[in-house]
Amino acid sequence: MKLLARLGPVLAAFALVSSASSDFEVVRREAGPSNATFVHDTGSGSVVFAVAAVKDVGDLYFHLEAPAEYSWVAVGSGEEMDGSLMWVAYRSENGTGVTLSSRTSDGHVEPSYNSGIDCQISTRNGTSNGIIKINNRDILAVNGVCKNITRITASDSKGAIDLTSSSQNFIFGLGPTGKTIQSDSKSAGIRRHTLYGQFSLDLSKATVANTEDVDEAQLSSVGNWQNANAQVVGDVTSDRDWSGPAHVVLMGGAFVIVFPLGVVFLRVLEKVKWHAWMQGVGMVLAIIGLGVGIYLGREYNHSKDFNSAHQIIGLIVVLFALVQFTLGMRHHRVYVRSQRPTTFGRIHRYIGPPLLLLGAINGFLGFNLAGEDDDNIWYGVIVGVIIVALAGSLFWARRRRGGKAAKLGRGNMGRESYEGGHIPLTNMGHGG
Repeated sequence: MKLLARLGPVLAAFALVSSASSDFEVVRREAGPSNATFVHDTGSGSVVFAVAAVKDVGDLYFHLEAPAEYSWVAVGSGEEMDGSLMWVAYRSENGTGVTLSSRTSDGHVEPSYNSGIDCQISTRNGTSNGIIKINNRDILAVNGVCKNITRITASDSKGAIDLTSSSQNFIFGLGPTGKTIQSDSKSAGIRRHTLYGQFSLDLSKATVANTEDVDEAQLSSVGNWQNANAQVVGDVTSDRDWSGPAHVVLMGGAFVIVFPLGVVFLRVLEKVKWHAWMQGVGMVLAIIGLGVGIYLGREYNHSKDFNSAHQIIGLIVVLFALVQFTLGMRHHRVYVRSQRPTTFGRIHRYIGPPLLLLGAINGFLGFNLAGEDDDNIWYGVIVGVIIVALAGSLFWARRRRGGKAAKLGRGNMGRESYEGGHIPLTNMGHGG
């Protein structure tokens, strides 16, 4: 009995310590970090999207990072861009910070900034945002918080976010390299993605009860992530902006190369058939180029309203080119029968030069609209060379015909020429 009496306090103390230890373990597990993390290796670094949600208020905390060589990185809710709530991040104006822009989209077009979405960069608890160097690589990192995310994304929308979902769908995209964005504006223009894909997160395992349970310090770490409660959906796809280069090639090819070449066939080589063929090819290129340009314009916010000088002039130029082509065909048919110049031919002749010049000038406006001002240098060189070569060829041809006319004594040949000009009648008609 005396032994038990002596051991009693010791046993009681041991039981108390054991109970306290057990309580500590429970508290530690409940307060431990809880998040879902998607990681995709691009070959030059990883795209990371880690989230933690708060059940009682519906807030969403997230960490987003990607190699800084990409002009922008974005993650959005849902399975596609249409109806998605997107978080787009890019360099701030000083080049070392980051701008976070909450955007929405109504299709596969550039998303627009939505000021009604309460998502901000988080700077609490020593979080790091901006361009961060890890292992000699620059990483663009941003930590954000969206208030009441479940209210922002209505349950009936395509981009709805369900904090209880074990498979919440998201999309991601990376902007092209070599085209750095540096802007503090949340409405800054972004170019079409160069890489995109889908993934899902188990948000039920990334949701905590209260805001105090979110470990922002752990959530904001950079460069040391692994996939957790995440899964890639489908294939990650490489992409490129094909419509811009195609528009340049088609319209530039038509007004800077093909149409001027058609002039050479008529005025220098005196080949009417080849002139007609070249102008027909140029007309087809211009019409296709216009269609591609309309498609391209709809992709971007700065051009979707079709009210820029480049777009308006482009529509006018192609319309007049079609009128010009029709006048040329009509003149040729009448001339074959009458062997006399026509009003159609005279109009056709005098509309051509200013139309080609306006089409070439509009190319400069196009590069400015696309934000590719530097491309005006090489484009200007090409246009300058073509203008000098064309003018020189026409001057030489005119002098050559003048010499022939003087020898033949046919001073009146201009009166009965093909378009009221000075091309010999013997080379006209259907012959090439």
